[in-house]
Amino acid sequence: MQKVKEFSSTTGLVMSVPKSKIYMGGVDSECQNILMLETGFQIGQMPFRYLGVPLDSKRLTINNCQPLIDRMTCRIKHWCTRMLSYAGRFLLMKSVLFSIANYWLQISPLPKKIIHHIESLCRSFLWTGKDSISNKAPISWEHVCDPVAAGGLSLIDLTIWNRASLGKMLWNLNAKKDRMWISWVSHYYMKRGADATNYCAKQSDSWIIKSIFKYRDLFMSSRAWNEFLQTGTYRTKQIYLELRGDRGLVSWRNIFRGNMASPKALFILWMACQNRLHTKDRLNKIGIMTDGVCLYCNETETCVHLFFACRETRVFWLQVLNWSHIPHSPQAWTEELRWVTTAARGKSNRAELLRICVAEVIYHVWIVRNNRVFKNDRMAHLNLQWMLERIKYRANLDKKLRDYVDAL
Repeated sequence: MQKVKEFSSTTGLVMSVPKSKIYMGGVDSECQNILMLETGFQIGQMPFRYLGVPLDSKRLTINNCQPLIDRMTCRIKHWCTRMLSYAGRFLLMKSVLFSIANYWLQISPLPKKIIHHIESLCRSFLWTGKDSISNKAPISWEHVCDPVAAGGLSLIDLTIWNRASLGKMLWNLNAKKDRMWISWVSHYYMKRGADATNYCAKQSDSWIIKSIFKYRDLFMSSRAWNEFLQTGTYRTKQIYLELRGDRGLVSWRNIFRGNMASPKALFILWMACQNRLHTKDRLNKIGIMTDGVCLYCNETETCVHLFFACRETRVFWLQVLNWSHIPHSPQAWTEELRWVTTAARGKSNRAELLRICVAEVIYHVWIVRNNRVFKNDRMAHLNLQWMLERIKYRANLDKKLRDYVDAL
C-alpha cells in the first residue's frame, strides 16, 4: 500500500490517499490487464516489504537484508553513548538484538554473509561497546554461544538457529496444518500423493522450498524429531541444541548454577574462570607495555596471583569466609577455584551464600584494581564493610537465604 498526493477541489488542500498495488506471478499480460481494470490496482514490482520483511520470488540478497542491519546498528549506536558494563551490553544484546534478528530468521533463510555480519556487530558491541566491527575478543564467539554448563553464555548461534527454524517449516508441511501457504505448497509442489517425507525438491522449485528440504534427512533422523512425533509439537530450541551437538562440561559450572550475585560480578567471574581478564601479564603479551607489578603487593600480576595468592586479597577473602562461618584457608586461584566448585555444590544455604561471596569478592577486587591502574586512585582499597553489605543485599533476594544470613 503506497500513498500518493492528490489535490482536493473542495478543501483546496493536498491530501495523501492510499494507492494499492497488486503483485502477480505466472499470469499472462491479458489476464494482468483484466485484473488491473477490475480492481483499479497498479502492478507492483518485487521485492516488496510485508510486515517489515522483504518478500521476493528469488533468494534474498544482501541489499534486501540491509534494513535488518540498519535497525540493529541504530540500536547499538544509541547504546554506545551510555557507560555500560559487559553484563549490561550482554543483556541488551541477548534480549533486544537477537529478538530483532529472530523475527527474520523464523521467516526465511538469511544469507551467510548477513548472519556473519550480525554476529560481528554483536561481538564488537559486547567486547568494545562500539558499533564499528573489531576483532578484539578475549573469548571466541563460538564459545560464547555454548551453554553455561559448557563454559559459555548461552547466546544463540544464528546459523544453527536459522536452520532449526527451517525445521519448523518442514514440520508444518509434514503435519499439513490448516494454513494457506501449506495448502498452496501441497497443491503446487507435492502432486500425485507426495508429502514432506518423500518429496524430492527439483531444480525449478523456489529457493525457499529447496532450503526447507535441504536438511530434511538431518531433521528426521534426529532424536528430537521422533519425540515431536509423539508429542505432536515442534520445539525449535530442542532441535537447535541437538544440531549444536554435545559440548564438554567445565568443572566450575556449579558456581554459576542459581548464583544470585549481580550480573556484573557473574560476568567478571566467568572471565576469570577462563583466565581471560586483562591482567598485566596478558596486557604485555598483546603488546601493551606495563610494569607488570601487582598494585596490592608489588609482585608480578597474573590472574592466578591476583585471586587469591596476593597477600591483601588473600586476607580480604579470609575475612569474608570467617564472616560466612565457612572454615577454609585460602590458596592460589587454581586450587581455590577447585575448592569452591566442590564446596558450592548443591542447594544448601551455605553453598548458595558461598557462590554469591566468591562472585562479589572477585568483582570487588577487580574493580578496585582497575581504579588504581586506570584512574590512578591511590585511595581505592578493599572495603570489607561495603562487601558484606553487598553480599547481604544479594542474599536478601531469597527469603530462605535472607533468614540464614540474618542468623550469622
